[in-house]
Amino acid sequence: MVEQETITLHGAPFFIYETESRIFKVVKALTYSNEGFSPIFNEEIGGLRKGLEIKESSNRGLELKVDIPIKRLIVPYVIQKLRAFAEVSDQDFFSYEPFGNFMCELITTKGDIYVYKIAPRIFRKNVDNCSFTQT
Repeated sequence: MVEQETITLHGAPFFIYETESRIFKVVKALTYSNEGFSPIFNEEIGGLRKGLEIKESSNRGLELKVDIPIKRLIVPYVIQKLRAFAEVSDQDFFSYEPFGNFMCELITTKGDIYVYKIAPRIFRKNVDNCSFTQT
């Protein structure tokens, strides 16, 4: 049986997930297991269009390391690291650049710790076009 958990995400910066090219939806919760995750979208908020409602900050190519204890699920650690990066960067939203079909890539192990790399994407509201005001 697959261990499955759900985390609720609230407060800024907000996690957004690209559902179509250049269209992002705000994620209010994630159901995850060792086989991946499924976003649960805030359906009250429509898609945020990159270049219109949101602007991506230029940090392409940046990779962060995240240490995850062996036998722990990856998703909450990655989300925490991405959110912290967006917070210190003073951004409104965060996401990630996938490694193939995965949100991170294993670099190495150190004892009982897996070391992964993640590629953050961070965004700001386009004040002229974005009516997103949720807290």
